[in-house]
Amino acid sequence: VVVAADFVSTEDGTGIVHLAPSFGADDFRTAQQNGIGALTLVDKQGRFTEAAGELAGRYVKNYKDDPEWENPDVFIAIKLKEENRAFRVEKYEHNYPHCWRTDKPVIYYPLDSWFIRTTAVKEQLLQNNATINWKPASTGEGRFAQWLENLVDWNL
Repeated sequence: VVVAADFVSTEDGTGIVHLAPSFGADDFRTAQQNGIGALTLVDKQGRFTEAAGELAGRYVKNYKDDPEWENPDVFIAIKLKEENRAFRVEKYEHNYPHCWRTDKPVIYYPLDSWFIRTTAVKEQLLQNNATINWKPASTGEGRFAQWLENLVDWNL
């Protein structure tokens, strides 16, 4: 399945990305909009589940700096090539989220959450923002106003 999404850019990569609806907000939203379900093959410890077959029990990322760790990306690329399911396989370096304190890779994980429905008061927030005498004015008219314009419900 190939779908278009506004968060994909050739400026930050190839312009083609996989969807992992269980592990990213943009991916989840895009999958929902296109009727694609979510499949969670990683447990809360960051290891592949039994449903991942030969990868079961292996860590997705080398967060322990283990010199014996084998990158599952390599295994997956080889497997796809062997099964003639990959058009082309090449190594491509791209940005990946890391914890600002530990510098370890971050894996987003689907969990039940509480949200504050800030979108229900968006118009009121925009109106209130317009009445504030910001110093400098660009604070309220710029970044903060843009944040309010693009407001989403706030995850606690």
